[in-house]
Amino acid sequence: MDNIIHYENDKFIGRTSFHPKLLASAIAVAVRRVDGVERLRGDMNFFLRYFFRRRRHLGLAIKPVGYKTIIVEISLVATYGSTAAELSYLVQEAALNVAQNKQITDEKIKRVDVRIIDIAQSKKKVEDEQKTAA
Repeated sequence: MDNIIHYENDKFIGRTSFHPKLLASAIAVAVRRVDGVERLRGDMNFFLRYFFRRRRHLGLAIKPVGYKTIIVEISLVATYGSTAAELSYLVQEAALNVAQNKQITDEKIKRVDVRIIDIAQSKKKVEDEQKTAA
């Protein structure tokens, strides 16, 4: 839904519109909540495009590929011990659920590409080990 027009008693009372970056922000939040995702991260190419405001977030890109059709690209750092195939599936499901259930946009997601660019030990696990060592 790009615009919602509000009427009351057949009288126009306003309009709600969504900034194009809202979908990327919502997907980024959902992906960060997936078990096994340590953080989103992009290379310099992602950073430069984000800096110049081309509908990109660090670690997440939305590319238009046709009329109301997009591709979502997600680059992330996985938690050590996660299974790549399962993590990729969970990330793809999280991204698709946001786009379909939040009604932020009426654009269709053609595909969600997941790139695991690094592995890191969980911050929580490191903190727990430090507490037990002290």
